[in-house]
Amino acid sequence: RGLTAHSGSQPNEYRWFVTRHSDRANVLGVSVGSDVDRITKVDEHLTHELNRNDLRKSFSMGQAGDCDLWGNRIYVACQHPRKVAILNRNLAKLNEAVLIANDRGQFPLSQEALSWCAVNPCDGMLYTSDVDNVTRVFGVDMKRGYRWTKTITIDRKINRVQGGACTPNGLLALASDDRSDPAFAHIHFFNGHSGAHLCDLEVARNWTNTIVSHQEIKGVCFAPDVFYGEPTALHTIITQSNVSNQQAWVKHWEIPANQREKM
Repeated sequence: RGLTAHSGSQPNEYRWFVTRHSDRANVLGVSVGSDVDRITKVDEHLTHELNRNDLRKSFSMGQAGDCDLWGNRIYVACQHPRKVAILNRNLAKLNEAVLIANDRGQFPLSQEALSWCAVNPCDGMLYTSDVDNVTRVFGVDMKRGYRWTKTITIDRKINRVQGGACTPNGLLALASDDRSDPAFAHIHFFNGHSGAHLCDLEVARNWTNTIVSHQEIKGVCFAPDVFYGEPTALHTIITQSNVSNQQAWVKHWEIPANQREKM
């Protein structure tokens, strides 16, 4: 459902962190007997598992969503209940945080609406949003007990927001699985300070000859200089649910160096 990355000191030391949720009794051929919510650490080619943490056991939370890495900490959005799981880069549990109301006792999100979270490096705040009818993004102050303190109004409405990421200069990327266009999902880019819409990126669903209606865009991650023949910077997950073992693809996008510097 989500992904984030740590660059390491050498190109081959990139490590990916991928979250998954499954309500199937059979995961990757192993009978688990219950729902699974997990974050996994894998190598730069996304082929070898290096570590894992079963969030339902460690944090007593479910519906793991998109995640983010900032300050050597990994933040995982979890919808049941409205919590953020916090781990180190070895996937050891550090803390869990419940998002709380502002000073007036108001909170903008429903109890089960935490599909993504991302830290904006410009202000060090953790951001999230509703899933549907999204016109606002909400910032919580981690230094004040994860209290809602900031709201950014974006200048268009987005549905089925399932992933989010912030760039070093504070641009905000939101992954939308809106089904109004069955062939494409979209990543929408905004100024993370003003909420101004900047551009959109189409993400094709038809990775294979299977039915595209079961393919969803999930997490989005900004991690520059990941080399797959070319230096890539933007990364997305597409999942397909109408198969016995859910399949997922990660797509890596190249961004020209002169554009990446602005991000």
